[in-house]
Amino acid sequence: HLPEHRGFEETFIHGGGGIGQMEDYYGNDHLDDSYWHNGNVVKTAGFSSDVLFDHAMAFIDKHQKKPFFCFVSTPATHKPWKSHPEVAKRITERDGNVKDLSLLSMIENIDDNVGRALKQLDELGLSDKTLVIFATDQGMRNRGAPANSPENPRSKSFDERHHVFCMMRYPPVTQSPRRNDALTGMVDMAPTILDLCELPIPQNLDGRSLKPLLAGKARWSDDRELIVQCPRSRERKKWNNTVVKTQRWRLIDGDKLYDLENGDAEVSSSHPEVLTQLNASYDAFWNSLPEPQEILSRHLLGIEDTRLNGMDWYQGASPWGGGHMNRKSSGIWAVEVAKDARYRFELRRYPREASKAIGASQAALKIGDRTAQTDLSLTDDQAVIELNLEAGSYDLEATFSDTDDATWGAYFLYVSMAE
Repeated sequence: HLPEHRGFEETFIHGGGGIGQMEDYYGNDHLDDSYWHNGNVVKTAGFSSDVLFDHAMAFIDKHQKKPFFCFVSTPATHKPWKSHPEVAKRITERDGNVKDLSLLSMIENIDDNVGRALKQLDELGLSDKTLVIFATDQGMRNRGAPANSPENPRSKSFDERHHVFCMMRYPPVTQSPRRNDALTGMVDMAPTILDLCELPIPQNLDGRSLKPLLAGKARWSDDRELIVQCPRSRERKKWNNTVVKTQRWRLIDGDKLYDLENGDAEVSSSHPEVLTQLNASYDAFWNSLPEPQEILSRHLLGIEDTRLNGMDWYQGASPWGGGHMNRKSSGIWAVEVAKDARYRFELRRYPREASKAIGASQAALKIGDRTAQTDLSLTDDQAVIELNLEAGSYDLEATFSDTDDATWGAYFLYVSMAE
């Protein structure tokens, strides 16, 4: 699911959802990091948000004479937080000692960069024909957490878990600043962009165009429903961390109904007709889902050199941060072998750029019913195994073991065609 495989003609990215995750380039920490530019690793100087906006603005400048789509996704303000040196100094000089200086400096730096980008659009004469969306990707922490958690004791209807800021500017439509509290969701982004670009909107999209709201309409003409389900696990379970929303109502777990017009009060027993209606909407959504095996995302092997990592396991452990490489857990990848051929598998505990010893005496590979193994020295940083494979879908597991009979997964697996 890399962006270059999803229609983007130019890409400049870090790995994973946050800097320092297992998928990211080893050693990245927001400052002077390494990124992948069109698939090639490049070393940069500067803070992550500055670097990303520099490249985005260079892209806009290069393509200013024709229509373009530029998507800037920053690792800030995702943890780990790290102070922006210049901005942190500015905040301290302005406000004195403040709490969460690292986070605040990252936020202010994003504001600085959004301002730079808007100024560029003005100077290029593109502001009146450019849709600008400034938003974030998720709500508060513990997005699907049970109500009344210590972090958010009053969010009975999950609303504050889902709320994100979203600011949009397109002068031909958004002619004056205004706020709107109509029920909307991220599913509305695609139909909105298509509508404003005067392109057909497919009938099977879940969302709807926000153009009427951007133009000044206060509310939808109907009592719209949105379903938000964030399981935070691999198991697909009905009503797991789920809310069905309308402008007025919030239905949690299928049996807890809250009325936003009456102070977020629970009114499950007094409005059985609303319970029935919203449950029916959720049942229709749930029954429309394909079976899990039909949507299992398999990594394609045999088209290009591929780097798999432990964050991609769909069974077994669920590593997240780079520090997990020092632990001993294992898991399984779902893969699709594209063609009959001989494949080379390079098993590593740490990525190539780290060049750190595995600390194992043996490495093993299992794909489908095929197995192979090789002995290692404790100082080896890689193990290489080659196998002849037929095209098809497989489960793939790569493991290390030591003389104490401990076994753990290869957190990184580089796959290529054997020469």
